[in-house]
Amino acid sequence: MDKIKNIILIAIAIVFLASCKTFTVPKVALDKEAYVSSDVFVLYFPYAYNGNAYTLPNPRLKKGFRPIANYGTWHNERMDNDLRDMRSANIDGVFLCLAPIDMADKNKREMIAHFLDKCSQLQFKVVFCLFSDAPLALGMENVVNYIQDRQWDKSSSVYAIDGKIPLVFNESISLSVKGGNTRFTPLSLDISNGVFRSPLPCPFDIAKSANSPETIVPDRKKATCLVKTINDAIERKSRRVLVFSWNYYANGSAIEKNTFDYDTQLKALQ
Repeated sequence: MDKIKNIILIAIAIVFLASCKTFTVPKVALDKEAYVSSDVFVLYFPYAYNGNAYTLPNPRLKKGFRPIANYGTWHNERMDNDLRDMRSANIDGVFLCLAPIDMADKNKREMIAHFLDKCSQLQFKVVFCLFSDAPLALGMENVVNYIQDRQWDKSSSVYAIDGKIPLVFNESISLSVKGGNTRFTPLSLDISNGVFRSPLPCPFDIAKSANSPETIVPDRKKATCLVKTINDAIERKSRRVLVFSWNYYANGSAIEKNTFDYDTQLKALQ
């Protein structure tokens, strides 16, 4: 009799556990054909910024959510690894997030030029994205002259839209535009909620890999949120999609290999 009771209890437990699967986050299939045919970019930080790397977005997580790579430097091996992983996920280019202090540093300028050369060889596209943690006022003409003086705009990796090079800046930067420029066009990136604001019709759509730090656990499980937002962007007939983000850890949106779910996000895009 005890054996029968034990068998019944085990059977009930199995049925209960099976029924629990209905409460898990359903897996969403990526529209791979449409995804591959779109121009897909990812927000990419070569260097750590305050509030970015080594931030744990949700203190309730038992595992840390941190980069595996060393963010102290942007060296050749890390460039190669990042580009390899991006290409494996069918990503076509990056929004290269640079602070003015990076552009003023001689060693970092050399690494930027080196990265552009690597991207040219791989036919990988780059969009310049000015990024600052603190409020900062810049003149677009000065930034353009700086880029042109170093001939970064001559790299075949630099992405253009209708013949113009987009110059993206985050919400902390006030970019004054005086007169017209035939080669560059400004685009404003609101990094707080993943929405582009632009004086021109925005040519990019957004795809976020997490809605907020509080929802990182269900959203990151099986990359549900990332795939869903990419599919939503594709359904809106978006020719260009920005995945938010490769390694912005402050809001839980990083899709690179990490200490929390390793390469789950990348595999969903392969």
